[in-house]
Amino acid sequence: MGRKKGSLNKPKSSIVAQPRVLDEKPVNKELYSVSLLANGKEYKATGPTLKDAVHGLKPEFYKTKGILRITKGNKKIERFLFPLQMRKLFNNTGSLTAEIALMTMTKFLDKMLG
Repeated sequence: MGRKKGSLNKPKSSIVAQPRVLDEKPVNKELYSVSLLANGKEYKATGPTLKDAVHGLKPEFYKTKGILRITKGNKKIERFLFPLQMRKLFNNTGSLTAEIALMTMTKFLDKMLG
């Protein structure tokens, strides 16, 4: 005797989920060069991804405005950071707030740098 028509005990298909890659390696060999101008000092860092380059910046005092300059190859971008943005990015680099602020900033800037 087979199952009734429209019953919920249908045979389940075997679908295997493909793993997603969260942190992909950059295809381009060019490094990101990042500099931060704050309080009359300039902090510089480089990295294969924009996230690594920004994490390389270690400003001592970050409760003022700053200018973030990002260079990749021939393309250059300047971004003005308000004190709240500076605090979110550099307060605790391992914190969730810093990760979210960095993610939103890199989404926007990565599209511009290509």
